[in-house]
Parts: sequence; C-alpha cells; structure tokens
Amino acid sequence: MATIIKIKRTTGATAPSGLNQGEMAYVYDTSNTNAGAGGNGHRLFIGDPTSTSNTAKLIGGEYFVNLLDHSHGVLTASSALIADSNKKLDNLKVDNLDLNGNTLSSTTGDIILGATGDIDANTNTIKNVVDPSNAQDAATKAYVDSQVTGQDLDATTDSGTIDIDLDSETLSVVGGEGIDTSATGTTITIAGEDATTSNKGIASFASADFGVSSGAVSLSDTVVKTVASGSGSATPSSHGFTIAGTANEIETSATGSTVTVGLPDNVTVGNNLTVTGNLTVNGTTTTLSTTNTSVEDTLLELNAGAGSNANDSGILIERGSTGDNAIFMWDESADVFTLGTTTATAASTGNISITVGELIANINGSNSTLTNIPNSALTNSSITVSDGSNSTATALGGTITFTAGEGMDVTESSGTITFAGEDATSSNKGIASFSSDNFTVSSGAVTVTTVDGGTY
Repeated sequence: MATIIKIKRTTGATAPSGLNQGEMAYVYDTSNTNAGAGGNGHRLFIGDPTSTSNTAKLIGGEYFVNLLDHSHGVLTASSALIADSNKKLDNLKVDNLDLNGNTLSSTTGDIILGATGDIDANTNTIKNVVDPSNAQDAATKAYVDSQVTGQDLDATTDSGTIDIDLDSETLSVVGGEGIDTSATGTTITIAGEDATTSNKGIASFASADFGVSSGAVSLSDTVVKTVASGSGSATPSSHGFTIAGTANEIETSATGSTVTVGLPDNVTVGNNLTVTGNLTVNGTTTTLSTTNTSVEDTLLELNAGAGSNANDSGILIERGSTGDNAIFMWDESADVFTLGTTTATAASTGNISITVGELIANINGSNSTLTNIPNSALTNSSITVSDGSNSTATALGGTITFTAGEGMDVTESSGTITFAGEDATSSNKGIASFSSDNFTVSSGAVTVTTVDGGTY
C-alpha cells in the first residue's frame, strides 16, 4: 500500500502559527478575502528553524506563481518582469519615462540628466540636433562651419612664398636630409639629425684628432693611436702597423684593404685548449695519448649517424701481452649485450668473435626483469590458499580465482582484490539502509510509517 503524506491546511485566510521546523501549512482562502499583495491567502508556509517561537515562514504558493504566469518578454500589469530568450522586455515604464523599442520618451515634461556624469556617444553620431540659442547649448557641425569665415595663412621661404587656405588646406613642415621635424601641442620643432656614415647631419669633432675650418673637416697629422693586445701593446708608425702570425698556430695574409687572420692546416697548441662550442673531427682516427680521460657527458654515443648497422659495437680494452683484449659490446647479429675476451682490435668491423666471460654483480630484482627461471630453481615456488580447514598449493605462474556468491561482488585492479556487498534490489538480496523518518527496522524486518500533518 502507498504512503500518503499530508501537510497542514486551512480554507480560511489566517496564517499558521507554531509550526515546527520542517512542518508546512497551506492557506487556501477559498473566499479570496485576503489573497492580494501583503495578504496570507493562496500561500505556502514552513516552520522557521531560526525562530524560538516556531514562527511560520512564507515560502511560496499560488499567489506568487500567478505573478509569473504570462508571456515572457511582455510587460504585464500587476505581474513580475520576465525577460524573453533574448534577455529582452518589449516595454519598460519608470514614473514618467517610457522605454519602448529604440525610443525613450516622457509622458510629461522634459528628460533631465542627473547632476553628475557625461553623455558618451561611444564614437556614434548624435543626429537631428537644432542650432544652439543659449550659451551652453550643443552646436552641430553645420552651425560651426557656418560661423568660420575663409582665411589664408601666408608663408615666405628662402625660395618662394605660399598661402594656406585655413578652411581646406594643411600646412606641412617637412625636413630634408639631415633635418627632423616634430610637433607636440602647439609647438613645431625643427632639429638637425646626427651624422652617420650613410646620412648627412650635424656632428662634433675632437680637436686632438681633427681640424675644422669653415665647415671643412680634416684628419690631424698628429693622430697616433695605441693598439693593445692580451700581452702588450703596439704604436702604429705613420698610421700603420703589422699583423704577424705564429708558426703552426696563427697565419695572416693581406689583399687590398683586407687582412685575413686564420689557422694553418696543421695546428699545434702548446698548452691547454678550451673549446666553448662544439668540436667536430672529420677524420679517420682520433688518437688520445693521455694518462686518463675524463668525460663530463652523461651519454656516450657510439656508431653515431648510422642509417642501419651490421657491425658489433662496444668498448674494447687493450691488454697487450697479458692476454686477449677485453670487450663489452652489443652483438648485432644476436641482438643481445655480451662481454668477454677477443682478438679483435679498434680497427675490427662486422661480426666480432668473442669468448664469453663471467660477470660478477649484485642484481636488484626490483629494478630489472629476470626471465626463463624455472620454478625448480626457486626455494618458494608456490602459493598456498586456505579457508581455515582446506588448502590448495598453486604453482607460481598459475591462476587463483575468487568467486562471489549472491549479494557479493569481487573485482581486481592493479593486483588488489576487492570484496563488496551489492546494493539490494527488488530481485536481488544485498545491502540497504532505511530512513528512521519513514521506516521501522527490527531484527532485519522493515515496515513503512504513515505520516499525516493534520488540519488547524
């Protein structure tokens, strides 16, 4: 049987009092004696949880619904304002102002702006403005143009005279080569440009190095400069000096006005050599005759640039008369790493013969994968599963299966097995919870409670 829940109600027009928290009541006011604005009729109330005297709190009802029941976007008397799907109303009236479409009008008197603030047309045009009659009236372009009489500005230069019609022409002040012009506010500035090797302009000249007469500049005969180097300096003789190289280190040559400084084909560096960029050696063999070689790089690439590879690659250790050379290499034909001894040298290529050696090392199983190890080689080769009375041993590599009964689910994710109760349904036993407001539960038996608020 279905449960019917009834709230408090009255056909009169009196608001309820003494409602408990969460308790509701409805005022039908069937005679419509108090159903207007500020009344109680056609309204829904609920107990106020913040009141110590259980005061009824108005939360809705037919009165408020009727205020909203009209076409959206249409201004309706004695109803709420509801915008249409375009967020618009067809008309809006405030006191004497009537906003309808693109027209703002007054039902009586003028439209007066507030005491502060400006009208910003936002780059749009204000149209149909009458000519001003008072000192503070706005003026139109046509009115201003009619008040300006035609006048000319006459200008005389070294090579001619011009006149500028102020109504229709603009005076341009343009600089030639070596001259710049600029304007700021009401000021025009004409200035000389600084001289460069490609542009004529103004310049100043040091009296110690130049002679200047009537604008003509000449180089002083007494100009002597010192050329400094990392370990000394040289003073040019008659404005000239010699650039010399060092045997097997630097070579120089001169052609016309060009001096070329470079390295010879075979370079000898007497002391330390530091290369701050990349070092590329394009030769057949690179020989290092040092006691120890220190490499700061974190990766060492062998066989660089190979499009494909048929050669074994690795690190070869020369042992001299002690025995065959030691080698750690990638066996290209077998696709594996190997180590041992070999008669091969640094000049060997292709498939290198190797006598496999022994590797002594600690292997951490948490960081590597060991394959092809039979269970017979392991001390603990199986897992035993028990329910307390029965047990079964399953070999490593085998499968243990967990099966769920009715009302249970078994899932596995990333090595974790989860047992969970299923939610109860009308056709499946499972777990469930019951609200004490609507149900009574005793020893697993569930009954439904009937709730009725009554009348007042």
